[in-house]
Amino acid sequence: MNENETNNQVPMEPTEQAPKTPPIPEAAPATEVTAQTEVDTSKANEVTVINTQKEKKGGSLALIILLGLLVLFVFNIDYVISLYDSIFNKTVVTKKPTGNNDNNNLFNGFILIGEESYAITDNIKFYSFKKSSGILNFTYNSTEKNASVGDLNIYIELYNVNKEILYKEKFSITEVDKDVAKSYSIYLDPDIDSSVYYAKLVKYTDADINSIQTVTCTKSETETIPAADAESEPVNKVTKYTNVFNFKSQELVSVMVSVEGTQEDLDKIASSLPEGFKATNANGKLSYTDVLAENSTFKVKKGDIITVVKNKQVNESWNCN
Repeated sequence: MNENETNNQVPMEPTEQAPKTPPIPEAAPATEVTAQTEVDTSKANEVTVINTQKEKKGGSLALIILLGLLVLFVFNIDYVISLYDSIFNKTVVTKKPTGNNDNNNLFNGFILIGEESYAITDNIKFYSFKKSSGILNFTYNSTEKNASVGDLNIYIELYNVNKEILYKEKFSITEVDKDVAKSYSIYLDPDIDSSVYYAKLVKYTDADINSIQTVTCTKSETETIPAADAESEPVNKVTKYTNVFNFKSQELVSVMVSVEGTQEDLDKIASSLPEGFKATNANGKLSYTDVLAENSTFKVKKGDIITVVKNKQVNESWNCN
């Protein structure tokens, strides 16, 4: 290289604009864009996580609701089946009863109404005793056809929680078909509806059906008559009532009534008796028989069971044996 070339290069060394040449400041915007991109990605990820958690919460809630409905269904499966049968299956074929006389889940021989207990007699199974709105319903099913069920003298007896009989009714079906379940209803009197707790199947003999029982209830009323004047004493007037209730096979048939008191009071009672009543009124005693027709003087009804009659009388302050 000649000197001219060397000299020509020396004047260019003092040039100090060279540091402005590197585009370092221009690279900064690229870095900022990259950082911004990372921030946006992070926010997007946060949104995704939040949405995922909400979906899991919703899924758990749906699972809880589903399990709750399943539990309700399991605990009410008998009602669901009964409702389904009542709507779609008026006559239901069920599992055949086994044995001529059998029972299951009884309480000292009693069927607990509302529970799944049953009893079998003469190849007829009685089960599903349910009470609702003054009606007792149960189902019966037989392993064989029987055209003379009435001759079996099967009675359905109803009891309170203390096992006191409240009502009885002969199983009035005359014929049963084989392997066909049917329903039977008993309409309960309002006086016993809330007290019916147990049921029981009883076969009555002719002696049972014709048996006679009596229950005697008494009550006395005392009325004090003030003294007529200063020289006389008050008088206690006593009226004694006696009711003898006659039952045949535990069902009320009639009532024999007697009243002892003053003749004046007895005459008043005799005159107030309904038409058709025949009374004997003499020597301070009035007697008549009430056959419990529509014009009866009693609140009890013909056919009421001994327990019911006694309870009603006791509630009205009578003393019964």
